[in-house]
Amino acid sequence: MRIGVSTLSYYQMNAAEATENLVKQGFHLIELLCEEPHAHPDDLLKGGHIETLKNLSRDFGVEWLIHAPVSDVNFMSPNRAMRAEAERQLMQTILLAREIGCRRIVFHVGGRPRMGLFDPEKGFSQAVEIIKRLLAVADSHGIILLLENDPVVDGLAAITPEECSKFIKAFDGKLGFLLDVGHANMVSNTAVNQFIHLMPSALQGLHLSDNKGHMDEHLGIGEGTVNMQEIIEKLKAVSFEGELILELLAPEDLLPGRKIIEGLINH
Repeated sequence: MRIGVSTLSYYQMNAAEATENLVKQGFHLIELLCEEPHAHPDDLLKGGHIETLKNLSRDFGVEWLIHAPVSDVNFMSPNRAMRAEAERQLMQTILLAREIGCRRIVFHVGGRPRMGLFDPEKGFSQAVEIIKRLLAVADSHGIILLLENDPVVDGLAAITPEECSKFIKAFDGKLGFLLDVGHANMVSNTAVNQFIHLMPSALQGLHLSDNKGHMDEHLGIGEGTVNMQEIIEKLKAVSFEGELILELLAPEDLLPGRKIIEGLINH
């Protein structure tokens, strides 16, 4: 298991500034959060930003991972223009990953919109159709796509272990899975184990943060009700060898969080 970090902690900075701050703290496996105005792929693919990211990788040994845009991105929208935009933004993210040498992208699938007619089964099949096209492009560049489980928010379509498993099974082993333990903790205190049990072969990464089971707070490790020791023990039991990405809001929680996780891994 390898410990990395999301740029979420420095989302108020641009991508380069955030990365420099994380490198100073000894992080080199960095997941770039592609949200505006921090680091949207439409912006990073122009204006010399690619060269800046390549230089950070070369000069400081940064290994890139990417979190695709999530705000208002909905592969299940009944509005065809919104589905097309979701496809375009993930395609742009794939192109960004190709340019900076990133080998995997995590994304959210969306769900029922706040307004409009919605057929969940039709939305599911339309999302699968789009993601299959994107998987083919990503695979041609040696890039892996991972579905992330959603927080407990009304209307989202990939919240529970069963919902996520349905999506993963639709792609015959070609789509990977990233488990957000904070989101899972909002489902129940046993949901993480259920996720790992249902999808051990698809599981390739985790987002680590804490909360108290009611909100996606992105607290420091140990500040909420997430049983991190139990999670690490379960990962060891299934011989998990992927990435553990600290996805915390407060920069001051990063180093203590890494120390706790390292201690649990080495215990």
